[in-house]
Parts: sequence; structure tokens; C-alpha cells
Amino acid sequence: MGDLASAARRSGAAAGLALVAFAASLSGQARRFLPFDGAVPRAREQVVLGALSVERVDGALRLRERDEASSRPAPCTHPEGTGRVHALARTGFGQCVVAADNGLFVLDEAHPVADLADLRDGVPEGAVLGVVPRGDGRVFVCTSEIFACVDLRHGFGASFGGPEGAPPPPYLGLSAVGDELVLRTAAGDFSYVPDQGAPPRPAGDRVDRAELQVAYGDALPLSPPVTAAGRYQLRARRKHHHLLRPLVDGALPGLRPGYHTVEVYALDRDLRRREVGRYGVYVPLPPRFSTAGLLAAGVGGLVVLAACAWPRRGRRRVARAALRVGVVSVLGLQVLAALLGYGRSWPFMGFSMYTETYREGSLLYKPQVLGLRDDGGEVALSDWDLGLRQDGYWQVLSELAYGDEPLLQRHLDIVRSRRPRYRVTGLRILDTRKRLTVDGPVDVAPVVVREWRP
Repeated sequence: MGDLASAARRSGAAAGLALVAFAASLSGQARRFLPFDGAVPRAREQVVLGALSVERVDGALRLRERDEASSRPAPCTHPEGTGRVHALARTGFGQCVVAADNGLFVLDEAHPVADLADLRDGVPEGAVLGVVPRGDGRVFVCTSEIFACVDLRHGFGASFGGPEGAPPPPYLGLSAVGDELVLRTAAGDFSYVPDQGAPPRPAGDRVDRAELQVAYGDALPLSPPVTAAGRYQLRARRKHHHLLRPLVDGALPGLRPGYHTVEVYALDRDLRRREVGRYGVYVPLPPRFSTAGLLAAGVGGLVVLAACAWPRRGRRRVARAALRVGVVSVLGLQVLAALLGYGRSWPFMGFSMYTETYREGSLLYKPQVLGLRDDGGEVALSDWDLGLRQDGYWQVLSELAYGDEPLLQRHLDIVRSRRPRYRVTGLRILDTRKRLTVDGPVDVAPVVVREWRP
């Protein structure tokens, strides 16, 4: 921390001038960052996860079991380790988040291995100097230059900038005092209270709905009307998919041929989200892959195959020709399935089945639903327990992850009727993770997508 203090002293004059501009920018609008004159708590040195204690000792991450007299170095899946550890925090899902030089790391009691959180976009780069959780999968973080909110459930973030932004950097750390976040800067401390005011909502409080069509290969423009008090971003998801993707220049790319239901969400800088649009989208097949064209090509191909496969001599020529045509047709359909973008449609496994590879550091995901009990226990639930039928990991579970309370209550009632001895009173939807390392696969802390109790 000595280097940080030296940097703070060297940049104090510049930060003071920047604070003048920051104060001017606050005139005429609600002051969301206020000078903080109270005592700022020091970064936590320990987080207790059941029988496991996660500790920060001289900038290193260490673990201690309840019956152990001394701690041990915490294993880490990152090739360079965590680097210097600056802060620890316990999330509302019983996990520990580690702010370190090499990023944000996550571990829990069942997976006592520090693993880099899988974050996709909108997340600040550089050493993370402070982290404060909100209890619902969101965490506020700061680097030396950026103050941001990160959603660990979906792997994206939003940085505070522009006229509504945070005080000018450099930043020294982040702490919590009650409901307030205290951002320590080179020129003083500032408090910020998240989740103030109303989140973004659809204009007129009515979700925008429409039936749309877009050509295959084109991005789908989406611009639902939104009412918001400040800056907001739009993200979308396709039904049966659980990740929220950012709109690129106001459009959603990558839709495959067929009919899709697309939901659009508005998120403020605290990453509170609200659905603002729901669209039925039809993507027709390209003309070269029209139904009539494919049928004609298929019949023509069978005729050519039969002619080429017809034996010139011997017995049972019809059976032999049919066998040859069948074998070549199956192989040809596999290639066609890959070319059409449906390479994993059963029973035809496309080109990626044979060429997809994983490298060191890759993550393997598999969703899981746990039933929660009032005594703190949990039990793994199958699709049958939940009354689900699906042909894919997130085909139906994604709708539970985004579903309303009546939907969740209906499936909880099914579990109670089919598994009364489980005594389930809530649901937790996980995306379990397995990290591939040089020493083999390692089970690491899962992503808690949603936790719900009636």
C-alpha cells in the first residue's frame, strides 16, 4: 500500500483541480457522490464461509479450516496466481470475492480454490483495489482509474463516467459503511448510496411488443422506448438462452433462421434491470436454402447417388445400391447440418463435433438446480423433480432464471408433491464450472444465476 500512497501524494494537485470540475458538473443535478468525513473501515482481513476461513495475510490469500491452528496458501487456477490481494468480501450467496492485482476471484466452502470470475464486457481492466457486494450477485469494484458495478451472475459490468460519473481518479480503495459505499480517492473520500430512485422502465409502463423480420446475417435493430432518470444501457436475450447480450449500435446480431422470442432489458449504472421490450422475430432461410430448393436438390442428389451406386454385376443389386446410398446420404447430411449452422441437431452431428477443442484455462459449464431447505440444507433436483422436459442445458431453465414468482411457485409445488421428503422451501439455479488446468480439470465455485424463496 506504500506505492499507492506515494502515487496519491504525487497526483494530489491534479486530483484537486479535477475535483473542481467534478463539483461544477454536479450543479443542477442530484449529487449522488458526496464528500465523506467519517471514519473509513479498513479492508476486511477475513471472510468466514462455514468451517472455512478465507484470510488476507500480507497481501497473500490463505485458507484456514476451523480445526486448524495455522493457515495455508490458497490454491489458484490462474497461472500467475491472484497477485497481491487488496480486499475480501462475502456475497449474499455464501461465496467469497477476492479483489487482487490479477482481477476478481471467487471461491466458496465447497470449492476452496480461487478462480478468476468469468467476465465478458463492461468490466474495468487492471488491478482491483476494492470490492463491496450487494447481496444479489452484483458487486461494486474500483481499480486505480475506474469505479464500476459488476454483475457476477451474467458476467458484465458498467463503469461510472460522463457527467454523472464518479469523482476523478486515482482511486485508492472501496469500503462500505452501512448502506453507503465509500470511494477513497487521492483528494479525499466520497460516499455513494446505490439503488436510489426508480430504475429504468418502459415508457408508459407498457412493455414494447412487435412482430419483426430480419434477413439472415443482418443485425436486428431494437429501440424500445425507455423512461430513465440517468444513463442506461440495453441488453437482450433470446428465449431459451440465459445470457444478456449487449446491443451493438442498437442492434442484436447473430440470429439464426427460424422464429425467435427476444426480450430487451434496460439497465442503469447500478445494473438494476427491467424488461422494456418483447419481440417475435422471424429470420427466413436464405434463398439458396429455401425449402423448395433443398427438396429439389435432395431428390436430384438421391438420383445421382443411385445411378453412381448401382452395381454393374452380381446379385442383390437393389439392396447393395440402397446400402451405398444410405451411407453416403448420412455422411452428406452431417456436412449439410454443419454448413446450415445446426451442427448439433440430433441425430446429425456437425463438423464442430470433431474439431472443437479445449485449451488450458478453458471453462466447462453445466447448469444445476438446488432445492433449499429451512434448516440450511440443499438437495440437487432433476428435471423430473421440477416437472421439466428439455433437450438442452438452458432450454427451459433460462425461463426459470427470468421467470416471475407464479412460475417459480408452480415448479416449487411440483417438487413438493413429487419429493415431499426433501422439504424444499426455495430454489437456487447454478451454472457449475470446471476449469481445465495443466494438472487436470478442477471444480471451481459456480455462478449463482438466481436464488428464490416465496
